[in-house]
Amino acid sequence: MQLLKDKVALITGGSRGIGEAIVRQFAEMGCDVAFTYRSSGESAENIVKEASVAGRNVKAYKSDAANFDQAGELVKSV
Repeated sequence: MQLLKDKVALITGGSRGIGEAIVRQFAEMGCDVAFTYRSSGESAENIVKEASVAGRNVKAYKSDAANFDQAGELVKSV
């Protein structure tokens, strides 16, 4: 499927559970991925390393989606 090829996705809560699975799947499908984590930085860095093997740009950002100011800064960063 080429639906996500060369697109960019921003995924909140991408360092665990369903969010992590989405990060990995999107990268495998040809999408560059930016994802957030709140406290699990080590896990986020491992996901970046592993998902980047698919040849896509994958970046982790420390951000709390419930914090309006942090969400605004995240959008500017990505």
